[in-house]
Amino acid sequence: MRILRSLTDQQQKVYEKAIKDIRAQVKLTAGQAQARIIKTQANNDGKMMDQLQDDNTHLRNQLRELNVKFRELEQQRRKRGQFPSTIREKVKATRSPGGMIGGTGGGDLYGLRAPMQ
Repeated sequence: MRILRSLTDQQQKVYEKAIKDIRAQVKLTAGQAQARIIKTQANNDGKMMDQLQDDNTHLRNQLRELNVKFRELEQQRRKRGQFPSTIREKVKATRSPGGMIGGTGGGDLYGLRAPMQ
């Protein structure tokens, strides 16, 4: 019985050491995997930031172009005298002779309708 207990104790110690080693290996592997994930995310975040900066630059350029076109159209509109360009002019244009805003036709006080081309 003593020999059997001795063998069982030795075998139990070997198993416990093996489990401890496996746990240490799993922790190391998990740490390495986490480090790789973080590195990949950092690379992706850098690429994403570059893409966002490019998109931002592109959108700013488009906005500048649209502002230039808007100014040109506004100047043409003022030259023709077709449409009011300020809120006050819009209110004046939509007032009926009785002084009510909108008159009988309803008007477009806030410029919600698309401009005529």
